[in-house]
Amino acid sequence: MKTLILVSFLVIMSLAADFEPVKYKACRSKFTVKSVEAIGCPKDPKQRCIFKRGSEPIIKIGFTPDREVDALTTKVRAKIEQTFTEFNLENTDACQGQNITCPLKPGQLYYYTQSVKVVPEYPTVNVLVNWLLNHPSTFDDPAYKDEDGKRNLNDLCILFHAKVEE
Repeated sequence: MKTLILVSFLVIMSLAADFEPVKYKACRSKFTVKSVEAIGCPKDPKQRCIFKRGSEPIIKIGFTPDREVDALTTKVRAKIEQTFTEFNLENTDACQGQNITCPLKPGQLYYYTQSVKVVPEYPTVNVLVNWLLNHPSTFDDPAYKDEDGKRNLNDLCILFHAKVEE
């Protein structure tokens, strides 16, 4: 029931809210990223998105998969100074309640929508947001790793600048 209410809320908010384009960089994505938009961003995409502490901004990512995908996991990190800190998401299953339903078909355009809580404890600071969507099986897939065994490829990976404010 909670999931249904959250899905309904996100759908209503995405229809009523003003999404603005976000200046982003795709970072070694297998999927093709078509667009990134968010609530809380200025109309000028060259400026940072402003995320207020205590708010729950919503991001919308348009993408096309390169293959059929039956599951996707979400991870959101913020780079503050030189360290990435992971955001705590209530739902990391991108196929449940995020405007997409798996399986996803290759070459078809999808719009993934997700909110993220900016808790009052977060510092007021400029951040680099790293948004990732990956099939769970890719975490152990050698094709997604470099010769040192470090992950260097994702199904979907974007970076964008934001600022956490009071």
